[in-house]
Amino acid sequence: MADTKTEFENLPDSLLWLADAPMFIDADQIGRFYDSVVRPANEEGTTTYSASEEELRELSTRFGTGVKVGLGGLFSFLGIGEANAKAEAGVQRRRGGKSAKGTTIELKPIQTPQRQLVQLTAHYLLTYPDRFFPVENIRAAQCRQAGGCWTDDVIKGVPRVLAFLNLPSLAEAEPDCPKTTLIPIAAEFANGTVVTYFDKFQPKPGGPPCPPHPDISEPATYAAGKKAYWKWFSDHFQLQPSINLIEESVREQKCRVQWIDFRVPISDEGDTLHLHIVGGGQYDTITFAYKFIRRGYEFGLRLVGTLKTDPGMNVLAIYER
Repeated sequence: MADTKTEFENLPDSLLWLADAPMFIDADQIGRFYDSVVRPANEEGTTTYSASEEELRELSTRFGTGVKVGLGGLFSFLGIGEANAKAEAGVQRRRGGKSAKGTTIELKPIQTPQRQLVQLTAHYLLTYPDRFFPVENIRAAQCRQAGGCWTDDVIKGVPRVLAFLNLPSLAEAEPDCPKTTLIPIAAEFANGTVVTYFDKFQPKPGGPPCPPHPDISEPATYAAGKKAYWKWFSDHFQLQPSINLIEESVREQKCRVQWIDFRVPISDEGDTLHLHIVGGGQYDTITFAYKFIRRGYEFGLRLVGTLKTDPGMNVLAIYER
């Protein structure tokens, strides 16, 4: 990783995830998202961006103190050389109508999902920096405060928030960033069968039974009941039984997963992030069971996706650590 860091000058670690081969990538969703957001003018055309050093300094603040996003690093990140970028003075900026010396970058349309995800990320960095959230601690208080990535007012904006989530390893887990617990909820299989997992969850022997799911038709009590419900799952989470639920359902259905959903706690009060992962029947069981739940718990994971209300995430890619 040290050599990669040298090659991609001054880029934050979260962007360097994209230099790795993903454990999972949703090619169909990335392709549709790329087409609707980046919108190359035509199959042969280019998409042009301009950025000043001042704008890059503003962008750097989203990655934390001491991080610098440099133009040279962005060139390498995008797979282009400085010869493909044109320095211009007095170009009109996209925000505030200010004129400043900057650089214009031209990107060619591409077809592979890995490179489309790189260009999507670059598009957000250079065009919608306020809609891009690198999250090192998913339970951090600032994520749930006004302006944070888990709040409805931020999530409901357009384009959708693009988030990079770092889930901690067992060695990194601390009181303010607890263990990575991925609670399986439900899955649909390639044969059209939908299987639920939350109602098959077994607590430890002698433990309290699962509480009833709150009634959504009772708005006065639903929000508090929902938090209490998922807090119980978080408090009673067991690693191997959760893996077994997925593996056993695959054996019963005798086909691969079409989509699968999880809940991951983002507070100690029962707040959870709903993860939606569309496998499309392309991935083996080990990807969503052992690799995701067990290896995620022990070694951590890196997730890239778009946010939706609840809060939830449509997962675009998963990287192992």
